[in-house]
Amino acid sequence: VYENLEYQAQLRLPRKMSAEQRMHIVDDVIKLLQISHIGDSIVGSVEKRGISGGQRKRVNIGMELVIDPIVLFLDEPTSGLDSTSSEVLLAALKDLTKLGLTVVTVIHQPRFSIFTRFDHVLLLGKGGRTVYSGPSRLAIPYFEQAEGAQLNFGLMLLLVLINSGISVIFSY
Repeated sequence: VYENLEYQAQLRLPRKMSAEQRMHIVDDVIKLLQISHIGDSIVGSVEKRGISGGQRKRVNIGMELVIDPIVLFLDEPTSGLDSTSSEVLLAALKDLTKLGLTVVTVIHQPRFSIFTRFDHVLLLGKGGRTVYSGPSRLAIPYFEQAEGAQLNFGLMLLLVLINSGISVIFSY
């Protein structure tokens, strides 16, 4: 794991940056993504088992983070992860936004606890039509008002996401 991140830093960061600065960035990314405990582990491949799927996703995100991007685009970062791994990953992404990084991600049918982590959501319907764009905390009141229905908060979100066939684009 550490070797993969170190290689990305050496390959993609400016040559004028010292080796010490690069290693400091790698260490910071490892701490941020909470993968210190697997730093010496083999990532693995199809033939050879390595770290878990959630850990692998965090390493892949780390490989992008070591270059200190301004915006991080992620497509389905929680796909295939269990709820705990998804929560850990999104907590790390939220921490990145507090450091000034913009994170844009696509997530289909997220759990409610994940949905509420986002500052801004863009909900798209069939044909890419915008159904809602705004703060996640205002999405349910918006749909309750638009539909004129007083449904259970969690049930309303479930109905909106599943019955409308909505893809969700979230932006912290």
